[in-house]
Amino acid sequence: GDHRDLHLSLRRQRQMCIRDSFFVAYIGRMAYGDWRILPEPPLLWINTAVLIISSFLFQKAKNLSNKFMFKKAKYYLMAAGLSAILFIAGQFKVWNELTSYGYFVDSNASFAFFYMLTGLHMFHMLGGLIVWAWSMTQIYKTDLSYRKLKSTIGSTAIYWHYLLAIWLVLFCILLVT
Repeated sequence: GDHRDLHLSLRRQRQMCIRDSFFVAYIGRMAYGDWRILPEPPLLWINTAVLIISSFLFQKAKNLSNKFMFKKAKYYLMAAGLSAILFIAGQFKVWNELTSYGYFVDSNASFAFFYMLTGLHMFHMLGGLIVWAWSMTQIYKTDLSYRKLKSTIGSTAIYWHYLLAIWLVLFCILLVT
């Protein structure tokens, strides 16, 4: 309950500070004359839609688990996690596409920032997927604590909404620069 919520809140605050530092560095570095514009692969838009769907599915699983309807929640939880994995796979495909056109991480500072920021986002998503995987194993147990499972699914959904918000801000910054 409260302990888990406090931990999640402190974790998000720490991540916000780190994220904001990277955004300030990104915007500040753009002022240098060697900054090059990175092309916008259309797959980034598709990946963004997949992440929005994933967040919606996590919320649906959370709503159902709040009503202790875990049999229905598990399907939404499964779909949410799989769509998150699809987002990550799509991001790797974007990286592969960009490197095939010669946009390497060490070619220009703007490219390095793109890879770093999207990579950090994916790293945090992987952390969320670890909690998701644990939730998936728990939801199939017969002797589980429903209150604990409800709390875990709820925390994962909130974390996922936070990751979506970060992605939307990051995506907008990348688009306009």
